[in-house]
Amino acid sequence: MSSDHVLTILLVEDDDGIRTIASVLLESEGHQVFAMATGELAHEWLAQRQPDVLFADVNLPGIGGAELARLARQANPDLRILLTSGEAMPDPAWLASGGHYLNKPYDRRTLLAAIQATAKAVA
Repeated sequence: MSSDHVLTILLVEDDDGIRTIASVLLESEGHQVFAMATGELAHEWLAQRQPDVLFADVNLPGIGGAELARLARQANPDLRILLTSGEAMPDPAWLASGGHYLNKPYDRRTLLAAIQATAKAVA
């Protein structure tokens, strides 16, 4: 396993194909992945558990990734969060606050590097 350490990752992606591929890539590195299709499901999950990294698409129906990140940070200010999108530009305020962002499409190398950088960052 090439990862620095095993992470618990909450993956929130409404596209079934992208969610499956990202889950497989992350699990192939030994990470424990909890994959959800909606921000609402992820928000409920976060009320009971805390991942090492929240990896969420910005453009989710209902509670979007940016809103989910805000809610998650209210509950856990130290939570590491990586947002992604293939359509929206990163929010300048998110980036200015040290937020992590990964553009779609991404490949195995860029996904794993972004997850590791996010996990190592000081929240």
